[in-house]
Formats: sequence, structure tokens, C-alpha cells
Amino acid sequence: MMKVYASTRIALVFVVGVMFWLSLSGCGRNRSEFVEDGPVGTKTELGSIEQIVGREELILRLTPTLAGLKQSVLNLELPDYRARELFADSVEFQDVIFPSKDWKGRLQQTKPISFSVSTATTSTNDSLSLWSSLLEQIQYFETAKFAIVDGRFVDDQLDKFETDLSFRGRARLRDSVWAAVSAKIQVEWRRDPRAAAEESWRIAGWRIKDLSLSQREELYFEDQISSAIPDRNTLRRLRESKHWEYATRHYYPQRRASLPGGVADDRFFPISTAHHPGVAVVDVDQDGFDDLYITVRWGKNLLLRNSGDGTFVEVARDYGLDVEGRSNAAVFVDFDNDGDKDVMIARSLDRSMYLVNEDGTFVDRSSLVICELPFEATSVCAADYNNDGLIDVYFSTYHQDDVSNRIDADLSNDDHRIHNYLTDAQSAELKDRHRSENRSFINQIGPPNLLLINLGDGRFDVAPHSEPLMGWRNSFQASWSDYDQDGDVDLYVANDFAPDHLFRNDGAEGWRDIAGEVGIDQLGFAMGVTWGDYDNDGRDDLYVSNMYSKAGRRITRLVDGIDPRISRLATGNYLFHQESDRFQLVSGLEAPALPVARAGWAWGGQFVDFDNDGLLDLYVASGYYTAPQEFETTVDL
Repeated sequence: MMKVYASTRIALVFVVGVMFWLSLSGCGRNRSEFVEDGPVGTKTELGSIEQIVGREELILRLTPTLAGLKQSVLNLELPDYRARELFADSVEFQDVIFPSKDWKGRLQQTKPISFSVSTATTSTNDSLSLWSSLLEQIQYFETAKFAIVDGRFVDDQLDKFETDLSFRGRARLRDSVWAAVSAKIQVEWRRDPRAAAEESWRIAGWRIKDLSLSQREELYFEDQISSAIPDRNTLRRLRESKHWEYATRHYYPQRRASLPGGVADDRFFPISTAHHPGVAVVDVDQDGFDDLYITVRWGKNLLLRNSGDGTFVEVARDYGLDVEGRSNAAVFVDFDNDGDKDVMIARSLDRSMYLVNEDGTFVDRSSLVICELPFEATSVCAADYNNDGLIDVYFSTYHQDDVSNRIDADLSNDDHRIHNYLTDAQSAELKDRHRSENRSFINQIGPPNLLLINLGDGRFDVAPHSEPLMGWRNSFQASWSDYDQDGDVDLYVANDFAPDHLFRNDGAEGWRDIAGEVGIDQLGFAMGVTWGDYDNDGRDDLYVSNMYSKAGRRITRLVDGIDPRISRLATGNYLFHQESDRFQLVSGLEAPALPVARAGWAWGGQFVDFDNDGLLDLYVASGYYTAPQEFETTVDL
């Protein structure tokens, strides 16, 4: 469940160690109590640690073999001739049963259809055929993925290992309907001590626990970038990753952070969690067609002007928007009320920027902001929080530690570079907070966020009474909503490695963080937030993007006495339903909870009514660092 930067094996041991350290700190026990007598009511002895590590090591070792099962499904034969070697000489299995007549008709229903399972039977390896009645109905799989959700040894000799597999795939049926296929499978692996280590585990049992299908006549979306971008050079820029290039050409070979163009930065990481590209939608030329502004880490930001015929042309330089990278987000708003859109750009390794639209050209007017704009800004959002007719701005900031640099991890150190970005008062408060409040995984201290009040004529200053909104956490995203319907907007701030904030706008009385008071007390690795009335009851509900981790859930379940906040860190995204005066968590991993928690490593999920049925849907971007092929390992945690 940790954000892993090292090799998988080192990361595994590190995760387990952190879990136990957290369980002790969460229970208020010190190190000597654990070492001498062991915490009361826990199983975190060396033997238990070895068992957990052994189990997780085996799961890591078995995971690459799932690629063979995936390829079999893509070949519409399970197992195919190559994957057959993954199975034992004799396999006990339960397979899915498809109705011979009416299952296609049932697929026309909106809800997913589940199918029954056969009784257990045994097959020899050479005659084994799984999912045949399903695969016969499919033209091809466009995507397919198996994953190990859980695993356990089932005998004292450690020769039998049972895993819970999940499967998800998108297929085109023979009647040209698209189908989403999901399944849960229980697989028993048996070890052959006579075989080589890498070939010693074979599948001896295959039991379908559940398989369901849902269908659509057409897909919601289809990638059209090749036809939408006729200029080949622009298309190349959109498809390439300068970050990948710098990682492979400069960081990995040299293990140094020097980059082309004379840029040198200790903060350059191959994974770069705090610095990410973004996109803003704006009709920059007011021709009635939405244009796209793309912020990038390295290189120059791009502006794709909509030609009105389904194609786009890159014109950032023409508009003065070809900012030199290190940009995470942008928000276009008519800040000076002159009838055209201006832009605030949240930047990381350089100071954020304020550009004013002057007769169609964007000019840097950051000097109109009386205070200094922030470094290390991850996102920016805008709203008229004081109802004066002028749009105000809120920057979220995030400092990513360099785990290889001891000074970098200590924000209270006078030599830490972060103090070069802050005022003297901010620097002093950050040092004090880091010393007194910082808890690495459950209350991580970060730089201050910033609320700017719009003074008119395009000028900004630090908003009065905004000290609570500084937060002092590592914030990925904030979102405005008048959730309490009192006539002014409130602010939710999604924090990583710390509790989130819900700042209620009390007008002249200022702001108050009431998250805990209204039931928002779930800790998570928050990386996005969106408001929306998903049940059409007239009240805004709240969806927070966190992280779902199979390994994290497996490990934390085995630690008795662990702080429950830690256990929840790996349970995925949170959907809070707003009731009369509180928020109720209604998402989860098991029924009857709403199934919107399991979204992987989630970023910036958003409510949108995709199918225009009057009900809000959710789109959640998911994923994390994938190593370049020449440096990758066989397992992606």
C-alpha cells in the first residue's frame, strides 16, 4: 500500500516493516515494549513477519505467470498451448455454465448478468478446456487482465497455495455487441519439489466463484487523436514523454538529476509523484469551440486550438502560452472582468504564474499579485468565495521528499531548499509544525496552500482570515461547493498522507475545518476530489480519489491491534452521501456498499453524466509509475 520507489523485493520488506511500525505507534506502544514482551493482543512476532513476507514473495513470484493466462484469453483458448505448462498433470475445476438459448437476450439488459457454475470435475492437462462456452461467443478480446487479490498457504508443508484471482476484460461478441467481462476465480497452486524453482508451482485447482457480463452496442469513447491532430510534429509531441526521455537517458544511466539545457534539480525522480501533466478546457478565441491547454513537466506547454471540424492545431506560441514546463495545472477565468479568459498556472519547480489576456495575447502579469505566487503547486481552482463578483483563486501545494536525501526529509532543517520559497514567517511555522506534528504516513506536514482574493482590475493579494486554509499538509487538489446551501462556497482539500480538510465558509467569521464534525474522518492517500449530487436529492455529495491496494489490504489484515486509520489507507476511494447535517460513507469493497471504491491508484475522479440520462456517472483516472522496459522488473506493484 506504500508508494513504492525501490525494487519489488526491497519494497515488500519495507511495506511490512512500515505496517508494524505504524501498528505500534497507532496503539501507543513503544519499541521496548514490542521487543521485550511483545504488544498485548498482536501477532507481530518474527515468525509472523516471516510468514507474511514469504506469502507476499510467492505472490510476487506467481504474478508474472498470469501473463500466460492473459495471452490464452486473448487467443480465445484457455489454456492455449503455451499456458498449458502452467497447469498440473491433473486439474480439478469448476467452470461457468452458459444457458444454451437465452443468455444473449439477457445480455440486452442494462445490469450485469451473472452465470451459474458447474460442479467440480477433474481433467488431465492435455484435455483441459476452461471458459469454452464463453470464448465461443467472442470475436476477440480488446483488453484482458488477471490479478492476484489474495493468497494463503493451505498446508503445513507449504506445498499448496491458494489464490483469489480477479479478471477484467473488454470483448467484442460474435453478434458485434461489446461486453465487459469480470470474474472471480479461486486457484490452487501446488509445488513440485523436483522442478526448478522458477517452474515449481503449477495450477492444480480452478474454481469460478463468479462471472458476469455487461454489454453496450457501442463503446462510450474511442481514441481519435491520430485523426484529430493532422500535424505529425504536434502528434509526436503529444505522444512522447520528455519525463520518460530524461529518466532513461540521464537519470537511470548516471543516477544523477542533471537534465538537458543546463537544468539541474535534486527533486527529479523517475516517478515524480508531485509533478504531473494536466489539461484545461477553454474557448480561448471565443469562437464557440472548446480548445485544450496542456501543461507539462518538461518542454513547453501546448495550446490545441479547435478548428471546428474535429481537428486541432497547436498554437501556444501565437497566444503567449508556450510556458517553459514545470507546470501541473491551469485554470482559465475572466479574472479582470474584461470579457476574455485569463489564466493562473500552478507550477512546481518554478514559481506559479498569472497571465492576463490582452487583445488575444497572454502576458505575464504575476506582478499584479501583491504576494509571491507559490512554488510546488499541484493544482489551482477558482471561485468567488466572498460574493463580490470577482473570481478568487486557491493554490494547493505539495512537497515530495527525496528519500535518498536525509536533509530533504527534514523540513525543519535550516538548509532545506523549501525555505528558499517561503516567507520568513511561513518558514518558521513550517519548521515548528514539522517538529511537533509530522507523522510520516498519517499526518505528513507540507508547505502552505494559498487563497488569493481578487481586488479588482486583475489584482490579487492574500485573502484576509485565510490562515486556516493554508492547511500545512501535502495537498493534491481542492474543490469548491456550497455544500451547506448557505449562499457562499465552501472548500474541500484532498491531502496525501494526512487527513483531508472541509473548510466551511462562515463569511465574516472566516473559515473552519469541520471535516471530523460532519463525518468525514476517513484517512486516505487523497489525490483528487469532486462534488456532485449523484442521487438527485438536491444536496451535493462528495467523491474522494484515494488508493486501492491489494497488497496493502492483505498485509494490514494480518496485523492485530493496528491503528484502524492505517487499515483504511488501502481500501480505495470514498463516496460520501450528504444527509441532513452529516456525510455518510456509502462506498466500499463489498455489498451493499456502492462499488466505486476499487479504482486502483486513483487520480482526480470526476462526476459527469456521460450518457445524458440525468444521473451523474464517475470517471476515475488510475495508474502509477511504469518503468521503461529496459529498467522494469517482472512485477508492477
